[in-house]
Amino acid sequence: MRAKKAQIAIILVSLSCISIAATALEPGTIAVPSITGANMDMPKPLITPPTMDMPDPSPKVTVVEGKRDPFADGSPFNETEGSDSDRMSGKWRVRFASRNDLSLSLTLWGSGGNKVMGFGSLNEGAAENSFSASGSISGDELMLTARSAAPKFEGQRYDQCDLDLILANDSLSGSYILRWQGEERERGNATAVRA
Repeated sequence: MRAKKAQIAIILVSLSCISIAATALEPGTIAVPSITGANMDMPKPLITPPTMDMPDPSPKVTVVEGKRDPFADGSPFNETEGSDSDRMSGKWRVRFASRNDLSLSLTLWGSGGNKVMGFGSLNEGAAENSFSASGSISGDELMLTARSAAPKFEGQRYDQCDLDLILANDSLSGSYILRWQGEERERGNATAVRA
């Protein structure tokens, strides 16, 4: 019986704790949280008024004694001598001697020293295939490989064009090899003029 009385006493004490917690607030009172929430206010922006001062439209060039002014002739590109690869920079149209329906249009530029790179398209009839190009120039000889930059498509006949051309009188002439998946498909003579 003692054990039963102890159990009842424990139950009564537990219920009284619950009732105290439940009756801590008066009916209709709204509970206020004891932990404050995060501050979600945006910071005040720092805005400074714009300055209306205009820069001097005629900047002064300072020439150090004993140094040559690289812009003396007004050209900003006068500072260094052009490299061999710079002579190839520009738009070129390559024609294949035995093929009137095939041409390669390229935009080339020097990429340092004797390196040349570019992009363009191989046009065969109405089909146009994007190509990227890279190669080198030694003296007047340009060795260039142009590869298809597009995924293979039905009816595509060439995915690479190797060119070995000589520069003379602002035009190029020499030989070409057209390839498909590494296999030679056609070879012959080619000429290129600036477009």
